[in-house]
Amino acid sequence: MQVFYKKLVVILEEYKRKKCPLCGNENPKKIREIDDLSKPLYHFGFGAKPMYAKKYVCTMCKYEW
Repeated sequence: MQVFYKKLVVILEEYKRKKCPLCGNENPKKIREIDDLSKPLYHFGFGAKPMYAKKYVCTMCKYEW
């Protein structure tokens, strides 16, 4: 039983909430995921919308990472 508990703790630690590195905010409603326009991943062709990498923005302190 104790081995199962230790494995469960390890699994839960992998799925922690996103946390702002500047202010420490963990509220998922205050952290947004937006397109990082400086990092295009690929473009399908003329007239198609390109795909971009994602970045997070804390809406409390406006920090981007």
